[in-house]
Amino acid sequence: MLDIAFESRIFPASLWQGVLARLDGAWCRATVLDSVMAGWRCELVDLGQVVTVVPLEIADLPPSVLEIPALSTCCSLALGQEWSGLRRPGRTG
Repeated sequence: MLDIAFESRIFPASLWQGVLARLDGAWCRATVLDSVMAGWRCELVDLGQVVTVVPLEIADLPPSVLEIPALSTCCSLALGQEWSGLRRPGRTG
């Protein structure tokens, strides 16, 4: 997430356009997925989350962040598998 102020607002956004979307007071890199009644449905590329943002909470993506790769990775577990990446206190193995 970017913690910098931006004054530039874009309207209308284009589908699949890279933008900044404001989430909980911070600017996040996003891709515009769809136009909805409330604004724009965007995928936050670094969080892997889909959110709807109002037009005042979407801004131009600065060129300085275009080359940074996405920080989220789509993944899933096979059905019936338990992830053992985190160890619970008191467990071994």
